[in-house]
Amino acid sequence: MPLQVWVRKDSSRRVNLARFKKAVLRILEKTGWKNAAISILLTTDPKIRKTNKHFLGHDYATDVISFGRDAKFKNQKGEEPVFLGDLVISLDTAACECREYGNTFSYEVLFYTVHGILHVMGNEDNTPQKSKRMLRKQALILKQ
Repeated sequence: MPLQVWVRKDSSRRVNLARFKKAVLRILEKTGWKNAAISILLTTDPKIRKTNKHFLGHDYATDVISFGRDAKFKNQKGEEPVFLGDLVISLDTAACECREYGNTFSYEVLFYTVHGILHVMGNEDNTPQKSKRMLRKQALILKQ
């Protein structure tokens, strides 16, 4: 079964969902997945803040939240896609931070997407060393 990406948007910000989905499929391929699925919600700062507070206890908006799945959910025969998890991405934060960092809006959204995918794959950025390693992986994937 091929790679699958489910995208939902509940923000008024403009995003070409077909192009975004195609880019996410390429990101998954670049990270080595041949048989995987991921769900992505493109949302607003107030909604990601509510999600962040409810699930993680953090009362603030953020760029991306990732909810990974455990290996026990994987189909060992490879007949069904491995469900990697869910990403929640704030388009409001992307719009603000793209100007701050000099990126395009599209690049910023994809940067968050790669970051979230790396998290659901088990990568961490909770120490300076791990953060540097993850940023290098993100840059490599985005460059490709």
